[in-house]
Amino acid sequence: MTPASSSSRKVYPVVAPKTEYSLTEFGRTLSPLIEAMCDWGKTYMADRILPKNIPSK
Repeated sequence: MTPASSSSRKVYPVVAPKTEYSLTEFGRTLSPLIEAMCDWGKTYMADRILPKNIPSK
């Protein structure tokens, strides 16, 4: 990965394949955008998808 990448990948040399992904410092700068998209999705679900008799969280 390059320093400007938004995520990093670590592969572990084990028999059952194991790979972990994590956000880099640069990738964490996307947090406000991702949180805003989650908020928008919750509003959309509450208004358009969920039946009116089921409360949203």
